[in-house]
Amino acid sequence: MSSIRRVAYTGYVLLSISFFIGFFHRFSPAGFSNEIALSLGLSITALGGLAAIHFWVYTLMQVPAGLMVDRFGIRLNSATGTFLTGVGSIVLSQADSYLAALIGPALVGVGMSAVFVGVMKYNSMAFNAHIYGLITGITMLIGTLGSFMSGAPSALLLGVFDWRSIFLWVGIITILLSILIFIFVSDYCDTHKVNSQNNGSIIENLLLILRSRQIIFLLLCTAGTNGTFYAFAGLWGAPILTDGFNLNSDNALVFISSSLLVYGVFSLFLGILSDFFKARKPFLIGASFIGVMAWILIIFYNWVPYFSGFIIYLMLGLSASQVVVAFSSVKESVPINNVGSSLAFVNMGVFLVSAIVQFLIGYLIDILEPSASLSVGYNLNTYKMALLVSLLFSVVGLVCSIKLKETYPSSRKASFGSSD
Repeated sequence: MSSIRRVAYTGYVLLSISFFIGFFHRFSPAGFSNEIALSLGLSITALGGLAAIHFWVYTLMQVPAGLMVDRFGIRLNSATGTFLTGVGSIVLSQADSYLAALIGPALVGVGMSAVFVGVMKYNSMAFNAHIYGLITGITMLIGTLGSFMSGAPSALLLGVFDWRSIFLWVGIITILLSILIFIFVSDYCDTHKVNSQNNGSIIENLLLILRSRQIIFLLLCTAGTNGTFYAFAGLWGAPILTDGFNLNSDNALVFISSSLLVYGVFSLFLGILSDFFKARKPFLIGASFIGVMAWILIIFYNWVPYFSGFIIYLMLGLSASQVVVAFSSVKESVPINNVGSSLAFVNMGVFLVSAIVQFLIGYLIDILEPSASLSVGYNLNTYKMALLVSLLFSVVGLVCSIKLKETYPSSRKASFGSSD
């Protein structure tokens, strides 16, 4: 292996570890929901707000993070983002009030927005274009393993350590990782492949993105599968099992972890299949349809855990695995100088929807069953009615997936800025 390749892969490993930790934080409210809520005396609405703050901040920081990475480089921004993630984890571990607890996930959201953009830009710079889909799929799989760790494995850790100790040590390790990223990650791997010239101002490029129906449809399509799945797996997927079916937390987290594992594995698999069959749209429609069916089943079907319920959870993970195909379609739908901002825009929209869905579900649960609380549990039908929010966004996503144009192997300009 040449020294250039060695530097590229070293940087990729370090950034992927940071990506892994970010996904752990993103879905940790599901694994630690009862412990955190009881420790801080939170209502279910407050718990939903605590989980959603990461998504809100992460969403709002997507485009600014992209501009910062373009201006100051991958190394500095990724190291700073990883450092802030570590600090946020430590702040949460020491929180003694709801307000103090909010600061932790907010810092993690800021940090991981920089890491996401840094990883995606690093992948496009350090590796050949023909393996971009494969590398992105592997990256998403690594991130999913982080979300998997926030589920059943964390439940095992909770049998030995309290939640505060876990977040404290994760924070310390993350800060040490930020130092390694600053030392070893290169800003410009194979710089001869990179053309940083950007045609047009930031405002002009943003207006072009907003005028592109293809990009808007891709945003809503991905929000319908991934925005709803992130909200469910990140918080509400475990309580509906513990409250609705009296499962213990360990067993409930097996459902979450399994759905996340399917999400990660099939993200890689669908990316490879999409390249092999030279098509994007059929996979996006199929995933959106599976997502709609899963939400219909979870709301209207008389399902039970361990079989039908387990299948439904796996269906949700499978539907969300289209994200790599969606990102590839975004990349193929815009001029090269707009790829970064378009990816950030779509990703921002997905997490905005996730934050909205996550909060609305908690808000509706409180309205539908005001006399209940986390300590005594909520009724299964209450959860089902609140999850109508997810079904609504999922149906919108399916409609948008049908309206998409096929981008592989057509030219990017075919769909960008199109009004038809």
